[in-house]
Amino acid sequence: MRGDETAFAAEWRNWQGERLRELNAVDGPSTLRTTHWLDEGDTVPGVSGAWNVRDGEVVLRLDDGREVVALQAGSEIPPRIQLDGVTVQVTNRSGRFGVRVFDHALAGGVMVETFVPSERWAVQGTFEPLPRAATLDYAFAFDSAPRRLRTPGIVTFRLAGVDYRTQPFADDDSLLLVFADATTGTSTKPPARFLSIAPPGRGGGVVLDFNRAYLPPCAFSDQFNCPLPPAAHRLRAAVTAGERFPGSLLSSYAASSSA
Repeated sequence: MRGDETAFAAEWRNWQGERLRELNAVDGPSTLRTTHWLDEGDTVPGVSGAWNVRDGEVVLRLDDGREVVALQAGSEIPPRIQLDGVTVQVTNRSGRFGVRVFDHALAGGVMVETFVPSERWAVQGTFEPLPRAATLDYAFAFDSAPRRLRTPGIVTFRLAGVDYRTQPFADDDSLLLVFADATTGTSTKPPARFLSIAPPGRGGGVVLDFNRAYLPPCAFSDQFNCPLPPAAHRLRAAVTAGERFPGSLLSSYAASSSA
């Protein structure tokens, strides 16, 4: 721990460090160079092999004859496949299959502006489970119609004197809250930020630590199709916590040199 740094600040700094490592990985969001749609051809520029879509499954046949299943039928989260110099991942947009190409040469140098962390933005909330089949319509930036995403429950919390009732969607073992607030479009990058919420403890209690609100992948590459916040997730308060805008080491150096 640095000097008189509190445990809260140290934990946040560790979280930020891990976040920067993810952003600067060879398949970090800023390395997403292009998306190639398979209805336009079975080969992807810069990627060896041929792609085949059959019965909801997407298969990559490599030049040496081996086949790699890039998307299993019925799967919601396609794996990322690391090849020579690139990582590829299948995406599905309204039934149309595409291949995302992450260029390893673009990795590194990504920074992110943040607000100063404060314990006052770690808000207590409650989780009310919903039936297993419960869903909520989420609009996506590039989709003509909303998608129905599974929502395990309702998260309620009070912020700046206002009560909110939200429906985060399932994200692995956590909940993901897509939200906007009074800073969106002014002191934080639009259209939204994300907040991961740990599973509820005994009695349904959860913590919404807005210091760990982070920018979605579409903030780093316009190739991503991000969900937009439902009406109930548009907070009146100015949440001056978490990530603000993406940046780079190069732009940070240029700014300091001109000062």
